[in-house]
Amino acid sequence: MATHFLPGPRTQLPAPGEDPILDTAFTDRLLAAPAYLSATEVRTVTRDLQTVLALARSLPERLFDGSVAAMARGVGFEDRDAALIASAAAAGPLLPYARADLYHDGEHFRLLELNVTTALGGLEVARVNRALLRQEPLRAHVEARGLQFQDPVAALARTLVATCRSARDTPDPLFAVVDLAKNIPAGGGTLQGLTTLLEAEGVLGRACHPAELTYRGGHPYIDGRRVDGILRQFMLGDFSYPDLGDELTPVVRAVAAREVEMCSGLDAELYGSKGTLAVLSDNQHRQHFSVDELDCVDRFLPWTRYMRQHSTDPGGSGVNLVAYARARQDELVLKPTNLHGGQGVLLGWQTDPAEWLAHVERAVGGPYILQQRVRPSVEEYPADGPARNLVLNWGVFVAGETLAGPGGYAGCLIRAQEATDEGVISVGHGARLGCVFHESLT
Repeated sequence: MATHFLPGPRTQLPAPGEDPILDTAFTDRLLAAPAYLSATEVRTVTRDLQTVLALARSLPERLFDGSVAAMARGVGFEDRDAALIASAAAAGPLLPYARADLYHDGEHFRLLELNVTTALGGLEVARVNRALLRQEPLRAHVEARGLQFQDPVAALARTLVATCRSARDTPDPLFAVVDLAKNIPAGGGTLQGLTTLLEAEGVLGRACHPAELTYRGGHPYIDGRRVDGILRQFMLGDFSYPDLGDELTPVVRAVAAREVEMCSGLDAELYGSKGTLAVLSDNQHRQHFSVDELDCVDRFLPWTRYMRQHSTDPGGSGVNLVAYARARQDELVLKPTNLHGGQGVLLGWQTDPAEWLAHVERAVGGPYILQQRVRPSVEEYPADGPARNLVLNWGVFVAGETLAGPGGYAGCLIRAQEATDEGVISVGHGARLGCVFHESLT
């Protein structure tokens, strides 16, 4: 059995109180052994992710007559959200920052989801790398092999400054890290922790909710100081609630008027939609892609279809998608296009057939995709005592090539569950979290 875990004895996890940021973000869910990627794996998966990002961002021009709003509606966003996406796209170019969720199937990495936003979990993961490196023999092993790691926060800081162009000419620019007021009492430690991490990268940030911002001439201020850029932690879905939409409206207006710039604007969520992956996977669009692009799509993306009555199977033959889903239930996953964190995901192999069919039938014509099941390889976890077999969800961070490591690689987080658990691998389902080292990329 192959393993992506570094060999050696179990390392000692940081003690409670040793790192308050890790206490808040990772609590008691840390893995004591780090994972490992070869240089070839890092280069390949990063190149594939950059190809998918570039393809997604080119779809309005390739398939929707240049209309971002038309693409948004085409992949399942309601008219209001499509208008917000189009307005954000018109406010300035998007510098994508993303975390991909992937499985390794024993031969290749396969893309499950692409989260294109700055409201991402696991940004603190490099602190785990640093904490484990304070221990022997892991440090000696890492140094002897010349292993490295990337920090997602460092790439995020560079993306933030590059997006907010006016901040380049401002001494000590101030960035507002904005989340909804309802999220801050429960998650305030995480939000403040993010500002602390950014400050370590030379970026001055203030954690706040929208009502704490005031406006002069349309420009946002906080505590009497002008805000040079906004790093959002709220999501497009938050606009579904009228009171929250009212809270966010002044921020959106300021961004649309170019009074302030937002890192990873609301248009980013269009390119992270599962509906967008379905457009890329659907063979009716193959004539719009190059040979190299198709090679990436065929190898990297599992078969994914927008939930319509009629579509095509993996071989390109026309099928009734409901009948196809019923016949191949154990090999399929039903997902809402624009939810996150495993919300609403239905696994065919864990669902009663009658319930599965009912969900599939209700999903027809709605914002859902049907996706081929990807079976993750089983990894042997090195630990004191009996060996454990785990399956991993790899959270690979990427940013613009000049804003992160070689090729845009910006670090990696792993989530691990027992191999006997064939459900969604996520913190919400009990997964443990770990860090990743990689071979030198230079």
